[in-house]
Amino acid sequence: MSEKDRSQGSVEDIEEQIRKLEKEKEELERINERRRLEQRLQLLQSNVTQLKSGSSSRDNQSSGKNVSSRGRDSGDLSTSLEESQARLRSLQQSVLNTSVGGASSLAYDSQEDHNRSSDDADQLDDVMSTTHKQALRVHRDVLVENMTPDDIFNDLISKHILTNSDVSRIKEKNTTEAINEELLNVLIRRSDKAFYVFVTSLRRTLQGWLANRLDPISQPTNKRRRRTGEMNVNIDCERVVPTRNKQFTCTCQEVEEQILLMAKGAYALIRRRDASRAAFEQFHKELQQTNLVIKESMEIRNTLKDLCRHGELVDLSEGSVCFTIRCTSLASCQELWDRYCSGCLLDMFQEHLVTPFLLKTCGAQEIYLCLRISRIEFLTCALELAYLERERLLRNENFNRATPIKKRLRQQRPKGKEIRQPFLELSLKETSHSPNLSSNMTPKQTMSQQDTMCTLTYQMSSCPENLMQSSFVYHSVPSSSTLRKGSTLKRKPTTLVQNSSTKKKILQTAYKRHVYSNLLKDSFVGRPKSCALCPYNLRYRILTG
Repeated sequence: MSEKDRSQGSVEDIEEQIRKLEKEKEELERINERRRLEQRLQLLQSNVTQLKSGSSSRDNQSSGKNVSSRGRDSGDLSTSLEESQARLRSLQQSVLNTSVGGASSLAYDSQEDHNRSSDDADQLDDVMSTTHKQALRVHRDVLVENMTPDDIFNDLISKHILTNSDVSRIKEKNTTEAINEELLNVLIRRSDKAFYVFVTSLRRTLQGWLANRLDPISQPTNKRRRRTGEMNVNIDCERVVPTRNKQFTCTCQEVEEQILLMAKGAYALIRRRDASRAAFEQFHKELQQTNLVIKESMEIRNTLKDLCRHGELVDLSEGSVCFTIRCTSLASCQELWDRYCSGCLLDMFQEHLVTPFLLKTCGAQEIYLCLRISRIEFLTCALELAYLERERLLRNENFNRATPIKKRLRQQRPKGKEIRQPFLELSLKETSHSPNLSSNMTPKQTMSQQDTMCTLTYQMSSCPENLMQSSFVYHSVPSSSTLRKGSTLKRKPTTLVQNSSTKKKILQTAYKRHVYSNLLKDSFVGRPKSCALCPYNLRYRILTG
């Protein structure tokens, strides 16, 4: 008994010493808190006196014109300072009258409230906008059911959106759904900065699909612009010959096996956390969702079974591949077109794309490809390259012919301010053949109704009705313009010609000087005997073949 009494007495002594140390700690903390508040009060008082002295000196130096406005500003400043002093006095009194635990928690909360208010003042967003509030309300059910808030709290605390006391109060809820609901209730009362931090945290914690519901990322809609000298080479799957010994397997059986595995895994994961009512509701909810997913999967399987008809569906599809090729010169463009017309280009694609591995994968005996290059795109590309080459040749020729002084001046001239010669406006359009267009053509130019003509059109401005039969407008545009399909450039006519002989000279000169004449004259099957002039267009016919 004596040993037990001795051990019990030693335990009581230790407990008494612990209580004494705790009291001393509380006293020291109270003294330190009081000193800190006194220092803060002295600092604020010194700032107030400096501001008052500065305002009084400014009042003495300024004139008496705006006395009312200065009085109002000084009154607002004095009222704000008095409010801050009153708040400090109340905090000091509460610290002295309450216990150490309550005082420390109050000081900690007041300090974090002060930090949060200063951050909000810097960001100048005290209230969340209506758009962000509406986004949180609309997607509230999805966020509550699927959000994982554990890592989000750290980001909200580090960005001074929530305090530790806020997070501890939110985490007091029992279930994850309740925690998510309380978190959304707190966030909706914060600023726009809280919304952006919340969305960023969702994306950082691999919950980007939830963040995209609140703040969707805009997808770029700008299409790639065509560059000079580019053509599209389109490859299609024309015909597929399947192997004779191929045994088609029913896709429905594979789908049924996948549904069975999915159902087993889903039902195995459904468990009750505890015996509470909330856990039972969560279990019932997950069970209903799993049943709904399996029901939808079975409906898809039944639809596939109706379409498949047990293995009679051939799972080979036809598609198209488009290659964009940029030609660097007119010779390369013409060579590409010659290879396409002769069939060498198709043979090359057939050899390198249709490999034995592809045939084995698709279960096909033969796969035949077809190749398409638009003649309009070829002509556009060729005209652009011919124009660039002509410009380069003319520039080199003029440079070689020039005197040394002109050469030096041209080298010093900026490239963007070069003066280039004008050329006639040209447009390309593809039209179906009409019988009345072949009246002026030679027998070699006769075409059937299925043939197609590519029309090169010199655009002319509209003439008055009385000048339609006797006038011709010579229309010129700057040569730096880019040729586009169907493009029209509206300019004032440069010359209005009444004499027929002058018209003929202008046409001949325009045709000879035309930048694309050397390229296109070989494409003519036969030149028209007479050019029928209309007040709008003058057409040269080119067979597309």
